[in-house]
Amino acid sequence: MMFPKDLGGVLLLAFGATVCLCFYFFGERYRWPPKQIPSPNLSGGFSKRETATAPFEKQLPKITEDDKYRRLFFKLHNIEEHPEVLSEARDLLLSFLSEAISAGQPECRQDIFAIESFSKEQLFSHVRKAHELVGEEYNQYIEGRRAGNGRLIATDRSQAAKVLTALAPLKLVDGAWLGRIHQATTPFNLRPITKQAWQVLSEELGDGNLDLNHVHLYNELLREVGVHLPAPHERDFINDAHRMDNENVWRAAVTQMLISLFSQEFLPEILGYSLHFEGLSMETMVMSRELQELKLNAQYFLLHVSIDNAHSGHAMMTAHTVAEYISYVTQKESQAAAATAWRRIQAGYALSAHQCNSIDVKKHLVNTLSFVNAPIPGRYDADMVRMLVAKAAVAQKTHSACRCRIGRKPLAYWLDPESLKSERRTLQELSNASPWVVKGCPRQSRLMRQVCRGGKMFGAFTVKETKLLHDWILSLEPKPHDAEAYWHFTDRHQESQQQLNLLHLIKFDSSQSPDCPPLYDYVNICDRALDLDLSDTNWTKLSSLWFAHLSLLENWVAIPSRAATEIGAAVIRILRAQYSLSCEEDGVSGMDEIERRSPPDLLAIGLEVSRNKGLVPAPISLSDILARWPCSSAERLVSMSRRPVQNAEILLGMTGAFLHLQRAVLHSPEALCEQSRTVLGEIVDREVQSLRAACELIEGDAIKRWALGRGYQLAEEMIRDAITNSIS
Repeated sequence: MMFPKDLGGVLLLAFGATVCLCFYFFGERYRWPPKQIPSPNLSGGFSKRETATAPFEKQLPKITEDDKYRRLFFKLHNIEEHPEVLSEARDLLLSFLSEAISAGQPECRQDIFAIESFSKEQLFSHVRKAHELVGEEYNQYIEGRRAGNGRLIATDRSQAAKVLTALAPLKLVDGAWLGRIHQATTPFNLRPITKQAWQVLSEELGDGNLDLNHVHLYNELLREVGVHLPAPHERDFINDAHRMDNENVWRAAVTQMLISLFSQEFLPEILGYSLHFEGLSMETMVMSRELQELKLNAQYFLLHVSIDNAHSGHAMMTAHTVAEYISYVTQKESQAAAATAWRRIQAGYALSAHQCNSIDVKKHLVNTLSFVNAPIPGRYDADMVRMLVAKAAVAQKTHSACRCRIGRKPLAYWLDPESLKSERRTLQELSNASPWVVKGCPRQSRLMRQVCRGGKMFGAFTVKETKLLHDWILSLEPKPHDAEAYWHFTDRHQESQQQLNLLHLIKFDSSQSPDCPPLYDYVNICDRALDLDLSDTNWTKLSSLWFAHLSLLENWVAIPSRAATEIGAAVIRILRAQYSLSCEEDGVSGMDEIERRSPPDLLAIGLEVSRNKGLVPAPISLSDILARWPCSSAERLVSMSRRPVQNAEILLGMTGAFLHLQRAVLHSPEALCEQSRTVLGEIVDREVQSLRAACELIEGDAIKRWALGRGYQLAEEMIRDAITNSIS
């Protein structure tokens, strides 16, 4: 067939354009990631890291609407890229607290609610009694095993792998609720209290020893049973393919991360959460035994059995911290304020208790245990159970050949009288059996459609029974923003949402920083000598930088899984030095750290210098300092510290530069007393040792070395400028 010359040219041109477009779209979809090269821009950190991700990695895995907690889990792990999550985080946390209070039924005066008015004696008694109850329940379990009963949770290696996988989202955020408990922005008077809580976090993170880091240990256990999961901050972690399908586990993990975002506003609730969560649990006791029987490394669970004890472990450490906090509120405010604080601590305790009770792994335990999964009884639950039992009595055998499955279980299971004996658990499983039951949406629920006209079970349910099923499904709709129970119980004023200044993620204008290559190689970060003379300086001009530089590394530990690395362990050791916590030893400090007379930390040393330099009145917080002595460099330090992923090596480099300012204060006449001078010298030595270890870990990565030197240069220039501008 022949074409006119012009028409042939047009067709050829069109064909060529089509081919080009195809290649373009194919390339956009499957192109290789661009080569990572250092960026000359210092403004917000190391920007090339984010742009080096291929476009197809930007999409979240496909998951159902019911798995909203997975999406939130991912965003909270990557909050630098998803700051929009903060707008809903506080409301969701309040709804969780409200739900937990309703479930705990304070009016019944049980568990923590039995202590209506706080007393130290009652609190310590409660902690010991809770420990003893778990011990008694474990003895029942041991007696059953001796009588010939089999394992309850990890029946074999295959079942152990399933349970460990199901629990992974929660176990891999171990300690997250304390991630921002003790920061530069914490009011100075509260720091002795929050420092005690941070010690608990430090022990969760191995006190700077990766081999004792709880997240690391759990990952090792997963690998031992053949489970290889992506890192929790990776997009693939929330994929359905990994069979982590327990919504309550995801929700509990999200709760830990949510509450840490508001460590100042919800400090009492965080302490209460810790008070319950750090108590000994039956699940931990049973798992530690059964995993050992299966010749698996049970160190993760054994550690929790030992360090969560009610004598010298985390449970008693938290009880002491709670007692000191209530004493502080009583002295600084009033008895009424202390009463409100105690109710808020109870609310946090209830939050942990409620979510721990909701996790399905509890169904593997003996039915006699008091904390077996017990969701809040609903308005229609009793009638639903009676109806199901009545239907099962006549319908069980007539459906034995049915291949239909509801919630991955055959229809025969739902018609088995033995299965229906655990009434609440059966209803909970049925309520989670999407798409058969879509919470709050009867019309979208397949079960409802099957019993109505046109469905295969039409006529099997009376009009009254059909309405009961409809109303039950409708009642399952969650009320995520209903916080009435929380406000009513705590008697707290409904303040407007706080300015989220702890997490402001400001990107600074690049014009604020010199556009030039780093001057110093990474090997000089710890060894470089910098002569800083503070003898003629005005401390008011330097104080903002001093107190702000304490924020540089604190957010490295906010996400436990990101700290579960060798470099993360080094950062933890630097923070321990800055907080004047005891030197790391081959053991767990526990109550020794609480009872130890702690020497001054870097913040206390800064306050001593301020007093000796005549700063009156003494500053009470970092916000107070920045208001009295504004400093754009100090604000920039705090802002950059809120992006520990993007600015990782830059923050390490800046920490190295600020060691010079610490040494300058150390040698400044009349700045410190002799005791504080000795303490500061020890802090600097510990910082240098751990910073050197961190630098060695990135020795082979040119990009990270570049960022390290860049951060050092930027901080050195900040310090020099501040000294120059503060000469009296």
